Amino acid sequence: MPKSYSQVISEGDVLTGAIKNNLDKLKDVNLTAEKAEAMDAMLSSLRALNVKQEQLKSDLKACTAEVNDKIAELSAAIADAKKRVKLCVPKEDWVAYGISAKK
Repeated sequence: MPKSYSQVISEGDVLTGAIKNNLDKLKDVNLTAEKAEAMDAMLSSLRALNVKQEQLKSDLKACTAEVNDKIAELSAAIADAKKRVKLCVPKEDWVAYGISAKK
């Protein structure tokens, strides 16, 4: 199972910090300050992208609510119009208005 955002961030923070604090022990395996800095840059980029993603989720939620409100508004207007059509148009002509009910 893939790791969560917070798990990856936490793991990256711990690892880069430990690498920076133990550069002398890790030089033989080619873990350098530059590699730790590169990982820090990736962590910063990931944090920024997460902020952007959360904002987009928030925007999507607001937009979805607006769409649902407009759908409800239009549905009510359609229902009202159909009732009015049924009052003055003969049943056989209802199909022209998109009304399939026979009552």
